[in-house]
Amino acid sequence: MKTRTLFQWLLLLCCLPMTGWGQGWTKEHDITTGSITIESTGTYRIYSSEGTKTSNRIVVNGDLSGVEITLEKVNIETQNNPFEIGEKTKVELTLSDENKLVAEGGSKVYSVIKCAQYVELTIKGSGTLETKGNYAHNIPGGGAGLNCPSGATLVIEGGTIQADGKSSGAGIGGSHLEKAGTIIIRGGNVTAKAGMQTAAIGGGAFSGCESVQITGGTVTAIADSHNQSNPIGGGNTTKVDNYICTIDVTLQKPEGTPWTGEVTYDNGLVKTGNGAYEAKGNLLMDFTVETGETLTIEEGATLTLTESGPVLTNNGAIYLYGN
Repeated sequence: MKTRTLFQWLLLLCCLPMTGWGQGWTKEHDITTGSITIESTGTYRIYSSEGTKTSNRIVVNGDLSGVEITLEKVNIETQNNPFEIGEKTKVELTLSDENKLVAEGGSKVYSVIKCAQYVELTIKGSGTLETKGNYAHNIPGGGAGLNCPSGATLVIEGGTIQADGKSSGAGIGGSHLEKAGTIIIRGGNVTAKAGMQTAAIGGGAFSGCESVQITGGTVTAIADSHNQSNPIGGGNTTKVDNYICTIDVTLQKPEGTPWTGEVTYDNGLVKTGNGAYEAKGNLLMDFTVETGETLTIEEGATLTLTESGPVLTNNGAIYLYGN
């Protein structure tokens, strides 16, 4: 009988097809076969081979140090939160292919991706994600497209995302009467639509937002037709506490015409034109005014710099009308 050496066996294994082997998944789950509850740290592929619509849900338990999930052709429509993340859990969500998550109407407010307090959710990848919050008829109230409550952090690094809020829920941020946490957009193609009396990116109805930071990607924020809806900030007359926006962002009304109001904030730095910025309150990030650029502190405003805080470098011009 012919025998093989250890080297020959290793060489044979290297030549075997890799399909279904060596991907490093803790678990692969076809969402059309049932809901999934993730109870431990790991890497998960949640998919539907045909993109078939289902009412099954994705739940990630709380107090998990790191969970990596890839969504692939997932299509969920349910009278519940389609995707729910428990308190103090850190999730990295990668988008692959086309995904759609819809919270249907019902007796309770449901957000599409529902985050508990102190959740850290990062969204990336080259796929798409369409989300629609629900309208709860007996409250009345609505859920956020992508939920980020006070104390939570949502980071968008990639993907094409369409997030629609309903009624009193923001597109990205707070749900019904809920203040939003920290929303960071540094990549991807993001479109957010506000619910009534909410922000497209920020707080739910009658609620503000802790922080919005937009430093990359392509971002469109669309207010609702209600006159107390805002593209960025909070619902009604509320505001965003800390605001950074260093890129051009499209702010629109529902019919597609430009929104001409102001984003109200306490601390931050905002691009106001080609090479032009304004700042007030506490400087929230290191920033350089490049040659040919301007930074303005408006009359009545104060910009605070500390030795231990972010650094402001000036190679251009700073116009000080405030303090």
